[in-house]
Amino acid sequence: MYKNIPEILLDKVKYFKNKKIIYHKEKSLSYEQIINYSLNFSKFLNQFNLKDGDNISICMNKNFNQIIAITACLFSNFTFVPILPKLNKDTITHIIKDSKSKLVITDKFRYAEIDKNFFKNILIFDDSIFRKISRIELLKIKKNFLKTIKKDDNAAIIYSSGSTGMPKGIIIPHKNLVKGAFIVSDYLGTKHSDKILGILSFNFDYGLNQLWQCYLKGSSLHLFDYIFAKDLLHFIQKEKITVLPLMPVIMTLAFQETIRKKFNNIRYICTSGGPVEKKLIVKLKKIFPKAKIYLMYGLTEAFRSTFLEPKKALIKYDSIGQSIPSVKIHILNSKLEDCKVGEIGELVHRGGCISKGYFNDKIKTNKIFKKIKRFPKEVVVFSGDLVRKDKDGDIYFVGRKDSLIKTAGYRVSPTEIEKIIQKIPQIKFAVACGVYDSVKGQKIICAYTSYNKKKISKNLLSNHSRNLFPSYMKPEKYIFFKNFPVTGNQGKINRTQIIKKIKKNDYNIKKKDPLFN
Repeated sequence: MYKNIPEILLDKVKYFKNKKIIYHKEKSLSYEQIINYSLNFSKFLNQFNLKDGDNISICMNKNFNQIIAITACLFSNFTFVPILPKLNKDTITHIIKDSKSKLVITDKFRYAEIDKNFFKNILIFDDSIFRKISRIELLKIKKNFLKTIKKDDNAAIIYSSGSTGMPKGIIIPHKNLVKGAFIVSDYLGTKHSDKILGILSFNFDYGLNQLWQCYLKGSSLHLFDYIFAKDLLHFIQKEKITVLPLMPVIMTLAFQETIRKKFNNIRYICTSGGPVEKKLIVKLKKIFPKAKIYLMYGLTEAFRSTFLEPKKALIKYDSIGQSIPSVKIHILNSKLEDCKVGEIGELVHRGGCISKGYFNDKIKTNKIFKKIKRFPKEVVVFSGDLVRKDKDGDIYFVGRKDSLIKTAGYRVSPTEIEKIIQKIPQIKFAVACGVYDSVKGQKIICAYTSYNKKKISKNLLSNHSRNLFPSYMKPEKYIFFKNFPVTGNQGKINRTQIIKKIKKNDYNIKKKDPLFN
């Protein structure tokens, strides 16, 4: 097994030397060019007096330069910290400061988002630098270049999307990037001939894994920024894409209109980051009749945990499936015993790509990354996700351990409420939460968006609620949003921000609700 991504590149270049594997705006990079540019940019970084293991923040648009910057950090044994450009300036500053980055690599578009008062060691990576590094004498490609890089050295610090709180840095060692590439390409069956849609951000593990798969398999990655659905379909056809890695929100937006054309070249579609409705899966199967659909679940702390077999996609569309290869998944109760069929417990992840914990936060690390008596020789990840399994062993997400609504003596999952609400045809997305109530403990309030971006009448919502919900689960109030705010994680809904707005909307609970902030 390779110890790191550079080892993969230096070995696979023998097979894929001049093959073009990254495409963007009518330009391309070959396998050999990626290595040469990365090695030379690595040498270019010497002027900043960096040491092995130093953290480097990379705040850039998705393009060739971002890929080279990330790969150069791996070659140099620097730890790259990818920062989503869509974050606000305060959050970007928080990540740079929290990660103790020694250098920030950015582009001319994102330079303004870096707080120069706080941080001055900034490199603008533009085409002029590309010209400089291309003139540097090419380094000889020898494996002894990598002798100082150990498999357990830090490769990346990936900050969570912030959908459940302030972004926190998760330390990923080199070996996890390699394992992730092997594991995912194995169960998805990625081939060297595949043309992968590069719609995902390189600021999170899901998007980065597409890059590692291309390095490992020699597949090609075709970078694309989603704006309009018609542009996406045109791009898929023009580039003859065969693989679609997507997020549920992108899928919902891109395929909400009627599409009569069929795309027979798509081999598989994979998605992670949330549930996918049955009607959307039906639509995908019509548009992409030959595609296998993989519904996946993961958390950055352990990368990928489960996937649902494609043959079950229509039957068990609301399931996250079973453990991926090299991973063991347990559903544990409060006594740390395995739950029975149908019993709700916490999903616990073993093996596979468990990260090293949270950067510079031992307290938080010890809460999530634990050693328990049952598995004394290994660290396991307590996900905080409540799940249950059926008699076939397929797992169903119930909700977050820390977000259960306690109302009138019942424990209710926001996820269950949202699934039911989204059965109302006009509702596009929903977010439910509990707010303080002096009688019930918490009352249920639900925010929603509609397909036509218009409010739904109270009578219609009230009638549906009576028919769909048991009395204790019925929302007491609905709040309309034209659009939900997103974290930037490929359109992942920003639940934290939405819930804050819900609570601000309910002025009576502002001073009384201990959860209000």
